[in-house]
Amino acid sequence: MRFENLVSKIVAATNWQNAIRASDLMSNDRRQIEIERNLRKIDYQYLRKRQSKSEARRNAGVRRRFLIKKEELAQAVAACDLDPSIVREGKERLFEERYYDQVFPNADPNYYLPRHWLVANVSYMARGFPERAYAKWVVTNFVWQRLQPILNTRHKREVFRRQCERWEFSSLWKSCNAVFKNAIAFYRARRGKGEKAADVSTFFQRRSLHREFERFWKSTPSKYRGQFKSAWTRFKNELDEITETK
Repeated sequence: MRFENLVSKIVAATNWQNAIRASDLMSNDRRQIEIERNLRKIDYQYLRKRQSKSEARRNAGVRRRFLIKKEELAQAVAACDLDPSIVREGKERLFEERYYDQVFPNADPNYYLPRHWLVANVSYMARGFPERAYAKWVVTNFVWQRLQPILNTRHKREVFRRQCERWEFSSLWKSCNAVFKNAIAFYRARRGKGEKAADVSTFFQRRSLHREFERFWKSTPSKYRGQFKSAWTRFKNELDEITETK
C-alpha cells in the first residue's frame, strides 16, 4: 500500500486549501496522457487535471465537441465492470492503487466511450426521478452485461459511440427506463418494513446488489421484463442495421 501511504503523507504535510487527491497524483500517469491523446484524435477533450468543464472550455486552444473528466470515465468503467457499490463510495477511491489498473487498463477510446455513453443514456433516463439517482449505477451494470456482448467488434463499438453522440437511440432509453422501473420495484420489495426499512440512498450502497438484482429480475414476474425485451430487441436491430450500412 505504498501509494496510499504516499497520499496520506502528502495530504498531511500540505496546508493548501485544496488538498492533493489521489486523482491529482495520477493526472500525469502515462496511461492518462495516452488516453488524452487518443481521445483528442476523435474530437474529445479529456480533462485529466483538476478543472471545471467551463474552465477547460475557456482555456482550450482548440474547441472540442465533447468534454470528459477523468473522474467521469472512471465511474463509468467501475459501474460496468466492478461492483457498482464501489462507485457510490466516492470517485477518488477509483484512483487508489487497488482499483486504478482495473479502471484504466488501456488507452483505447473504444474501450471507454461505450461505457461512458451508456452512463450518459442511463443518467438521462434518471432525470426527474430522485430514487433513480441512487439506482443508476446498478442499472448501468445490468444494461452493460447485455450491451457488452453485442459490441463484439471494434466497428460496432464505433457505431454505437457515434450514434450516442447524436442521441439517436430512443430504443436504448426505453430499455433503460424498463430496468429503472424494475430496480425501484426491487428496492421496494427488499428494503424491509417499518422503522427498519432501508432508505433508498443506503439500500443501493450495498455490496453485490447487482447480483441480487439479477436474481430478482430472473425470478420475479414483472411487466417491466417484457417492456425491456421489446425495446432491447428494437435497439439490437437498429444497431445491426446501422452497422451494416456504415
